[in-house]
Formats: sequence, structure tokens, C-alpha cells
Amino acid sequence: MKSFLNISLFCISTILYGHNIQAQAGGGNARSQALAGAYSALARGAEVSAWNPAKLGLQSSPRFSLILFGAGFNVENSSLSVADYKNYNGKFLTADDKRIIMQKIPGSGFGLRLKAGAQALSFSVGRFAISAGMIAASNIRFSREFVDLAFYGNEPERIYDLSQTGGKGYGVADFSLSYGQPIQITFFQESAVGFTAHYFQGISSAEILSASGTLLTDRLGLHAKGEAVMRTALGGSGYAFDLGVAGSLGPGWTLSMALKNVVSRIGWNKDVKIFTWGAVADSIDAERLAGADDVDDLIINYDSEIAGEDFHYGLPTRLTIGAVHKNGSFDYAVELSKGFSNGPATSTKAELATGVEYTGIGFLPLRAGIAFGGTAGVVTGMGFGIKFRNVSLNFAAQAAKAALPGQGQGIGLAFDMKVGI
Repeated sequence: MKSFLNISLFCISTILYGHNIQAQAGGGNARSQALAGAYSALARGAEVSAWNPAKLGLQSSPRFSLILFGAGFNVENSSLSVADYKNYNGKFLTADDKRIIMQKIPGSGFGLRLKAGAQALSFSVGRFAISAGMIAASNIRFSREFVDLAFYGNEPERIYDLSQTGGKGYGVADFSLSYGQPIQITFFQESAVGFTAHYFQGISSAEILSASGTLLTDRLGLHAKGEAVMRTALGGSGYAFDLGVAGSLGPGWTLSMALKNVVSRIGWNKDVKIFTWGAVADSIDAERLAGADDVDDLIINYDSEIAGEDFHYGLPTRLTIGAVHKNGSFDYAVELSKGFSNGPATSTKAELATGVEYTGIGFLPLRAGIAFGGTAGVVTGMGFGIKFRNVSLNFAAQAAKAALPGQGQGIGLAFDMKVGI
């Protein structure tokens, strides 16, 4: 058991260590976080590289804008809330406590997802925008039967399958060029199309290629075996292209549709390594335990590290369709998004987000939003800005499966500083 836990924890810590300090362009936008992601129809100027480049071709786009700095992150798990942690941490767990916790963990295992992002000195001039930032995402899964063993011990004649542990994560720097071109589309007062070209500089990638493990206790003793294979890389490069279309309808309506990562490829070729860890224990009974100086002497452990071949993968393609309606001091936004493949930062499950921004207090815009679907199920957001003439500071917080941050199964925070947006 100790070897199985060491393998899983090492894989998890490696993925998170490689990526939790990186960033994602969209995640570094506090206004979008506050609106729970209902933002593609609202994004303007230097923001559009993460949302919809066609917005640069509309008259509402600022002639010049600058993102001085922006950073944000979201982390969530599949099972336990902050309230659960407060309730059970340090407590002697009763049979009912253990049963309730086990019911919260799905059959697919305990999942942990992280995405983060940052931008710095990104700007737009006219119909062009240049953006620089970082992207990071990771998604890991821990077999449910590990928790079962920790709570109840190994039940005789039961085979425990520990092979559902897995994960993937990456971190890249993102440099992009966006352009929006006005065109005429029937029924729209004005409309535009646009594209964004991304160049990625790979920072790190880690993926559990395979994981297997079983444990059985019978009349002959304890039998266990497990193996995990992980691939890592510390550098590479790649590209992606986004397409978008946007238009305005009267009075006060703006529509947006964008396709992210229409074509995408990141190749990893620097310091590629394959790590293998394994352990085998056979027929460990009370007599052998009593005669051993150390329990680890009864377990055969092996590990290896070899150079790996270059590899590549693409970022998931994602479709967003959004709308915003301006009515006096209120902006009402809605957005539908869907990924076409599962990945560390996206899901094939559709997500519907809606948000509202109140600008009646000139220097203090207030925002709130809620989203349904996607990887988190339900996400709420809230935030505010502080405006000094053409400069704005923005703050936001999100919660997964809760009304307020710090209560649900995940949390997100974001801050940015902008000029002209």
C-alpha cells in the first residue's frame, strides 16, 4: 500500500508542481471571472485574443487599449467542499461520516482540476491587438478505492482495482496577434470577422501514460502489484488559430461567435523523459511480517528513467456563442460554450453562463454571474472594479457548487489592471 500511495502522490505532485504557477490568458481577466465566463460579447480591445478577435472590427472597439497586468486561477475537485473539510478535519470519523464521504466520491475517482492564467503588457491599436501571457491547466484523478482502503482496510477475498489514477497537465507561454475586419452581414447594423494567431513556447508537460494496480487479501496473505508510467518534457513550441464573427443589433444588442483552436499543435522536444515506478508484494502474512526488520523488505520496488521520443498534441477546439444587451446602467450577458474534446482545461459538456454588470456608480462597476454545466456543474461569480478616468482595477472571485467563494468544491480569484477598457 505504501508503494501505491507513493506512486500516486508523486504523479500528482509532479503535475501540480509543473503547472500551478503558470497562467491562462482568459483566466487573467477579472471581469470575465465575475460574470462566470459570460464575456465573449463584452470583450474589447486587448482582451479579444482570449475571446473573439472579430470584436476589433466593431466601432465600439477602443482606438487604443492596454492590459498592464492580469492574473487569475480556478481550482476545483469532484467531491468535497470547504464545509466538508471544516466538518471532518481532525475529527474521529464515525461509520456514518465515512459512508457520507464515500458517497460524495464518484465511481470515476477523486478528481482535481486546475487552470490559471496571466497577461502582461498586452495592447490593441485600431483593428490589431498583440497579447502576451501564460496558460496552464491540469486534470488529475485518484482512484476511489484508495479512500475505501484507508477507511475500511482490506476486505478478505476482495480485489481492489487501483488503476483509475491518472492525469495530464501543461504550461505554455502564449504570444498572439489578433485582427478584426468590418464586413456587411444582413440584419446587422454593423458586423466584423477576425482571427487570432497564437505562438506557444512550451514550459512543461506531464502526463500519466498508464497506471495499474490491484490488491487482494486471501488465506495465503496479502498480494499486491502496481505500476505507473509518466512522461514529462521541459520545453517545446507550437501554434493555434482562432476565428470569430461579431455584430451589433439595435437597440443595444451585440452578438458574438468564436471558434478557439481551430487548428492547434504543440510539439515537445526538450528533455523528454519516461519515468516508471512499480511495486510487487506476494503472500505477505503475519508470520512474514513478524520476521521482517522492515515492512518494505517484503515489497519489491523498481523504478527507471529513460529518454523519451519527441511528441505533440493539440489544444481542445472550443465553440463560444455569446450575446450582451445594454439597457441603461445594466449590461446583461449570456454565453453558451462547448469543447469538442476533453482536456485539462475543457470538457465536451456544454456550459451556459449568464451575468450582469451595473455601471450606475461611475467609479465602481459591480458584477455577478452564474454558469451551469461544464466540468464544475455550477459556478457562481462576483466582483467589482475601481475606475480612475481611463484606468481600471478589477477584482473577482468564483465558487464551484456554492453561492459564495470559500464554501463550495472549488474557488477562483482574479485581478487585472487595464487602460482604455
